[in-house]
Amino acid sequence: MDVAKKSVAAPTVGAWPWARRLPAIAVILLSFVLWGAFYGLSTPVFEGPDEQWHFSYTQYLIQKQRLPSPSDPDAAAMQQEVTQPPLPYILYALVTAPIDASDYPAAFPRNRHFPVTAPGWEANNKNYFAHSVDESFPWHGAALAVRVGRGLAILLSAFAVLGTYLLGRELWPHDRMPALAAALLLAATPTVLYIGGMFSNDGPATALATLALWMMARLIRRGLTPGRAVALGALIGLSILSKASSLLLLARAAGCHVGLVSRGGRRPVWVLARLAPPARLRRRLASGGRRAVGLAVRAQCPRVR
Repeated sequence: MDVAKKSVAAPTVGAWPWARRLPAIAVILLSFVLWGAFYGLSTPVFEGPDEQWHFSYTQYLIQKQRLPSPSDPDAAAMQQEVTQPPLPYILYALVTAPIDASDYPAAFPRNRHFPVTAPGWEANNKNYFAHSVDESFPWHGAALAVRVGRGLAILLSAFAVLGTYLLGRELWPHDRMPALAAALLLAATPTVLYIGGMFSNDGPATALATLALWMMARLIRRGLTPGRAVALGALIGLSILSKASSLLLLARAAGCHVGLVSRGGRRPVWVLARLAPPARLRRRLASGGRRAVGLAVRAQCPRVR
């Protein structure tokens, strides 16, 4: 009887035994990356929002080995993106630098009938560029560089889904279902999938901002330590280096600190005091900080030049 029971019970293990050992959040992340890659592969090159300007910024970094300036003759190819912080473009440059993209922009002419000012415009004429079979697989040149950049973008955007799950775990520490539901909702949102899979700075900035919010929730729930303070500062700093709108995270961080002070007396200030460097180093850091702020203001506000 025991042998018979074992023989009957054996098939119930299932055809996919690895699926039971795979965490649910891993399945959500994998699905997000696959669907985001589908969006990236099915969308023609440079048809993502402002994608050609983001690509021009990256090519400028690769060719000139310096940050662009609004007064630069090549700034017109980047439009308003010329004043964006550089971190996402540096990452894109690292993965696309080995690819010869010298066919851009000559191989990607504008669609003369693109709306809204083009005569004879119709609602079904949606392509910004006139595409050709040269963009078909196997990709080469700028088309290959854009596909590679989109692949990196969706991988970085997956950290926004992970950050949402981690944030949910801090808010509901005894029940992981709300965290999984929030991560699934974000991962299944078509706009998030589409924008996350494009050659843009939106995906990396969103991911870093989400991780920063998770770290704030972790600080409020578990208390401030030197390691968590450094982690939060690094995440906020990297997020600001990805998109200027991330400066709003500083207000959130200030509110987080106020909440910690109100709950724990002087403990947050005491922890930050332990992190404070010697007086001589503080003066040097302050001097360097003032210069960094000045450079940031000049980069974000062309009229200051």
